[in-house]
Amino acid sequence: MLSIISSSLAGLYAATDRASRAAERIANAGVRAGEELEAATLAAGNRSYGNANSLTNSGGMPPPPSLSAYAAPSPDAQMIYGLADLMLAEHAYKANIAVLKTADDMLGRLVDADH
Repeated sequence: MLSIISSSLAGLYAATDRASRAAERIANAGVRAGEELEAATLAAGNRSYGNANSLTNSGGMPPPPSLSAYAAPSPDAQMIYGLADLMLAEHAYKANIAVLKTADDMLGRLVDADH
């Protein structure tokens, strides 16, 4: 009986850890995307500056900038993954609580059967 309870408690701790990581992912989604966008913009600017130098030195046309130079990971993706993890944590909580309730019922019936 104790192994059932300890397994359920371990499941609850794991669900708590998952919910905590999901909340952190959701909270930081906009911050990380902003930092990555700033880095991508700076890199694109450096490439454009280099292209301008090659244009003046060689007299030719610079290659068109790559669209991926301006693309940053979507904060929506981080938000979606975080929300999915929160839903999985919720289901883990419910499942482990159901196991604890069942173990409690079984223990209650065993105690009642002795009387």
